[in-house]
Amino acid sequence: MKFDGDNYRSYKVSSLIKKELGQIFTTLQNDLLKKIVIKDVEMSRDLSQARIFFDFFCEEFHKDSQKKIFNEQLDNNLKIIRKKIASNLSLKKTPKLKFIYDNSEQKANRIEDLINESLHSKWY
Repeated sequence: MKFDGDNYRSYKVSSLIKKELGQIFTTLQNDLLKKIVIKDVEMSRDLSQARIFFDFFCEEFHKDSQKKIFNEQLDNNLKIIRKKIASNLSLKKTPKLKFIYDNSEQKANRIEDLINESLHSKWY
């Protein structure tokens, strides 16, 4: 993959933040936050904001009630997470973090199930 200067810096910072978040979530005292998987990190062009796409490690957390509890826990720990990123990475400015639940895998599985179901059903 070929990058120009801005894109390479953005790619590098996003990969560093992704790696750091993985380490931070394993060290947090909150058991709920230990059960997430960081899928991707996208940086804004000026590196001031990071969009973090995540999914749950356990299937039980895909319920809406669990997602709400998780978002509350994440909001409560957001300052701690950002502070740890700032102390562990040498960046001029620590980006603002926005966590986005990525359910693309569940959607893909649902589409695959629908396709398989339609292939195996008889149309008369």
